[in-house]
Amino acid sequence: VYPFPSDKIDDVHGLYRHTFPQDGETLALKCNFLQTTMLTSGTNCIPVTYRPESETFESLGPREEHFGMYGRAATGMAVRNGRITLAYRTLNRFATDGSSGGLDIYGPKTSFPAVLRRVHSFPGGSWEIGPRSLAIHPDGEWLYLAGYFYSYGWNHDGLHGIARMRLDGDEPADVFLGEMKRGQGGTGEGELSHPTSITFDPQGRLYVADYMNDRIQVFNTDGDVLKVIPTTKPAVVRVDPNTGEIWVFSWLIGNDRLVRETAPRHDPLGRWIRIDPALRRYRSFDDPTEIGTWPLNLVGHPDHARPGDGAIQHGTQHRVEVNFWTDPPTVWMVAGRQKGIQLLRVEDGTLRVIRDFDEDLEADPFADRHTAPIRQRIYANPATGMLYATSGKNFNTVTAINPETGRFQRIELPFNTEEMAFDLDGRAYLRSMSYVARYDSQTWREIPWDYGERQRQLSHGSSRGHRIGSAISVLPVFQGIDWHMGGMAVSPRGHIAVATYVDADLDDARVAEELHAGDKYRPRLYPGRPVGGKRAVIHVWDRHGQVVHEDAVPGLPDLYGVGIDNEDGLYLLTSGTRVLGGERYFNDMTGTLMKFKPGEGRILAQGAMGGGVPVPLQPGDLPDRPIDVRSAIQGQAWVQGEEWMYGGLGHFGKNRGIGCSCYNARFDLDYFGRSFAPELDRYSVAVLDSAGNLILRVGQYGNVDDGEPLVKRGGPPTPRSIGGDEVALFHGAYIATHTDRRLFIADPGNARIVGVKLGYHTEETVALKDVPDTLATGQ
Repeated sequence: VYPFPSDKIDDVHGLYRHTFPQDGETLALKCNFLQTTMLTSGTNCIPVTYRPESETFESLGPREEHFGMYGRAATGMAVRNGRITLAYRTLNRFATDGSSGGLDIYGPKTSFPAVLRRVHSFPGGSWEIGPRSLAIHPDGEWLYLAGYFYSYGWNHDGLHGIARMRLDGDEPADVFLGEMKRGQGGTGEGELSHPTSITFDPQGRLYVADYMNDRIQVFNTDGDVLKVIPTTKPAVVRVDPNTGEIWVFSWLIGNDRLVRETAPRHDPLGRWIRIDPALRRYRSFDDPTEIGTWPLNLVGHPDHARPGDGAIQHGTQHRVEVNFWTDPPTVWMVAGRQKGIQLLRVEDGTLRVIRDFDEDLEADPFADRHTAPIRQRIYANPATGMLYATSGKNFNTVTAINPETGRFQRIELPFNTEEMAFDLDGRAYLRSMSYVARYDSQTWREIPWDYGERQRQLSHGSSRGHRIGSAISVLPVFQGIDWHMGGMAVSPRGHIAVATYVDADLDDARVAEELHAGDKYRPRLYPGRPVGGKRAVIHVWDRHGQVVHEDAVPGLPDLYGVGIDNEDGLYLLTSGTRVLGGERYFNDMTGTLMKFKPGEGRILAQGAMGGGVPVPLQPGDLPDRPIDVRSAIQGQAWVQGEEWMYGGLGHFGKNRGIGCSCYNARFDLDYFGRSFAPELDRYSVAVLDSAGNLILRVGQYGNVDDGEPLVKRGGPPTPRSIGGDEVALFHGAYIATHTDRRLFIADPGNARIVGVKLGYHTEETVALKDVPDTLATGQ
């Protein structure tokens, strides 16, 4: 359903769309700062940064939820009669057929504000609270919203109201019952205290889980109370549409009233409270007699709890839903954090787990639950064809995947690694903060360089569980910033190009010095060279560990991938957004791929942020032509001595200079000098020849049901053909290539890695005749 099917995307009304200058094709856009989603309901889409009036992205936005990196897509969802609603800050409306059901997908506001207290590092202030429980009235005209609970930094509480809005309307949600305020709530009939959940029966009666009043209240659509059903701490209420039976799930949900009742003022240590998780079933609205009680096995649910820092921090991590269309009904339960879905049924008087998705993953030889797809850099070993998948900013294990069979194995690396590369013979290169070590990728024994140094503390990062290794001989590549060091690659003849970053504390008199261990690298300066912080420097070593090119392309901004060909040509994916004829590419979060010969190019910049330009540019230093690239890190820049540039690539979250946003992308270079680069905004991978000419594009918009590849593991049994190369992508951010055999695309938007078989327009096998004896014998 989402990402929307390729054959329904044109029927999703209200999506932002743009006509791309590359080829005039009009495509739907991912419109948030991170450019990862078309939905706008949650805080992962703050702000919507595409400006229809100017037809450009202007991505400067608030720091809330760390620009969406830590945001939530939605807090609640409802499905009824083919319609789907998602809500948090605002409403998103679409349909079960993959369209928007004739409505504008982007609906009005659904959240309500609450002023939270400041505790420890949590700043407090006004926060928008979203609904955790949504219900569509059987007539399909009205949407009701409840469960306005929140869990922020020692603030665990809820609002005391039910809201509603017209499903097809443009007016924000309005209070229907109770009050959208913090406090105790009401205790009288018709009043509410922390309503957690709502649902409708087929007759259109609204059932409200009135949590702190220990009851289910049933209302009509005029707000009149029809019935009160006592029950203990109802967290979720559901009604079987076939029998009218009422299902109530109970567990501990922290809130201020519970804190006050548990920890009176005269008892500063507080008293313990216990709420046993349970399912209770009641016969019907007309006869609400309790049928039975079944305990719930919730992971991490405390046997006893008491307030800490004035809050009970628990409850919002558990979710349940009931499928009443199986016999007997099936409970779908998320038991707790870091726990997958379980399916449960009441059989022989016991609530039994009939399926555990975690166990399914553990038993599946083709599924790896340990890799996180958000920043999943991937690498292909040219000697074996194996694919290596990573996750996170640094890693001490990798997943080695056999692309022929789909099977995988976990490999423990010698130390926490920031970057990985392979040479033509399959040797693995691992990078720490300041060093590169080389290993046999089969045995993981070190292969020392002739010119290197011993290192006893080899690692990257300091997180819990990080692994420290040692090595006989490593290359000192110099310490830079903590994360995303810029890239590393090995050429067919064994030359290794490594990106590093330099410190900002440079003065005009310093010049380049010999590379050796222990010193911070000091690059040569010139008017217009920005240095420090997030500015990259490229060095190249030979297979023995000797420097062959120092500071090969001066003046680079931050980098997101390096390639080196057999003639030491350097291919660099920079964060600067391409400018052609004085006009910036419409998407300011994209970067530019550049090719240089070492020592023959440089970049001039002005107006860079974070470190500045150490030697100011004078009017006579500026080229008499429009700039070539632009970004906050780089400022306005002119590229000199390059062989070519190609823009509109990737996504680079630091391009607006507003803080740390670690969403990015990587390209790859094959042994024929062809570049494979992600065009994230147009759902494709650009394939360029060694001269920077576009050969073709691989991929098009689609989801996991789209496309009919030759081999498909974990996909639908009957995928939809989308034509062309049949490669469906939503956010194909990370690239690896096995030369002219396979292209691999890590697509976190579809939570998968796509393997693409590479071929040629015409292939022919020719038998060799009259082979000389010396050639045949290998002499």
